[in-house]
Amino acid sequence: MNLYLRELETNALNSKPSKQKHPFALRKISRRSLFLIFLDSFAISLAFFLAFYLRSVKWNYELFMWCLKYFASPIIFLSFPVFLVCFYIFDLYNPYKYFKRGQTFVDILYSLIFGGLILASISYMDRSFLIARPIFVIAIGVLGVLIFGIRMMYDAFFTTGLLDARALIVGTGLLGRELMSMIHATPHSRTQIVGFVSSDDKSDQKNLPDLPLPVFGDITALPVLIRDLNVQLVIFAVESDEKLSESEFLYAVLNQNVQVTSAIHLFEKFGGTIPYQVIHDYHILTLVDQLKKKNYLKVKRLIDIVFAFLFLFITLPVFLMTILALSFQGIQNIFFVQTRIGKNRVPFQLFKFRTMAAAPDGQKKVTRIGQWLRKYRIDELPQILNVLKGDMSFVGPRPEIPFFAEECQKWIPHYNVVFALKPGLTGWAQVRFKYTTSEQDYERKFSFNLYYLKNVSAALDLIILLKTIRIILLARGQ
Repeated sequence: MNLYLRELETNALNSKPSKQKHPFALRKISRRSLFLIFLDSFAISLAFFLAFYLRSVKWNYELFMWCLKYFASPIIFLSFPVFLVCFYIFDLYNPYKYFKRGQTFVDILYSLIFGGLILASISYMDRSFLIARPIFVIAIGVLGVLIFGIRMMYDAFFTTGLLDARALIVGTGLLGRELMSMIHATPHSRTQIVGFVSSDDKSDQKNLPDLPLPVFGDITALPVLIRDLNVQLVIFAVESDEKLSESEFLYAVLNQNVQVTSAIHLFEKFGGTIPYQVIHDYHILTLVDQLKKKNYLKVKRLIDIVFAFLFLFITLPVFLMTILALSFQGIQNIFFVQTRIGKNRVPFQLFKFRTMAAAPDGQKKVTRIGQWLRKYRIDELPQILNVLKGDMSFVGPRPEIPFFAEECQKWIPHYNVVFALKPGLTGWAQVRFKYTTSEQDYERKFSFNLYYLKNVSAALDLIILLKTIRIILLARGQ
């Protein structure tokens, strides 16, 4: 049995690894994402080779050796990391998505445009990176065709469901039901839910009123069900108030040729969340204790200071132009200052560029320039000052105003755990979820924040920053 109980439902947050990971260790990458990266790397090589071939009238040995020498030029080697990073920024390595033709074409086009501009800028600054313009243009065109073809073949293969694992969910509570909904909503999850198994003997061979799939008896029937239903995966989704224990579950599948995993792990894997409904006091205490021991958090402040000065230097022209533009609009108070709740629930003053002004009817409305500033997140540039002051970090849970922080504490259990870290300019919830002020959406946002708190690392912060770049480039800010 391939036992994969990395995190069972009752100890999802306090699993203790055998040794602490390096703070800058890369997160585990999906094998399918690595496969796409390998294919894309091959496509980049093939694109430049075909560009040399198409530009040559007649091939001979001397021309072939010249191409090999030219192929080793610095700009071609640099094109690998540049284009691969651009592909990642534009979400071309998500293994759990449909690569729709129209959107995929647009994502590839943006990736090639930005990647090409970066390489062209480098060539302009350093002549050693120069390459014949026709060869470069042809290579980018060929590369676009190859990358698009790879994504279409990937989509077609996994849509067939040939590699899907037939799965049973043990547990008919809220956790199991939400897991089923998430799997059904996740493209290419390679998981086909065939039904549920009750954690006790109260549910027989009947459907529960709100379950679209059958409940095949209780845990005692699991060995027979695995054989008769040809099940390859059993998911432990039992909640703390149900009678079934982990040991009973493990005993039921001990000698079965089946993979075993937890619902919590699948929520993390497919959704990047941790359902807060199954989190208890001892989980939160353990989580806070682990945060205190993470080496990365000890150097994160230094990283924030260095990058804040660097980012302030790079964006200084935008900063000054925004001040001038707001001044010409007749806005007297250019900076908007608002109280937010930071680490350890300490209030601080958050800075933004002002994007609203009083209308003739007395109501405050977003100005035209304010809409543009919000669209590209430029209104949040002054928060670099908050980073330098130590109120915020580049990456972390977004700071809430006192009213929303107090309301969330009333209806969301353990909400205070988000105050264990400094709030951030951007965060996991911001790049994975929409801007929200509704109660239900705040619950989902908190689940994303729980995931970040549990998995905070330099690699995850880098992923969040890359996804933030995509939001800015595509003008999807709020």
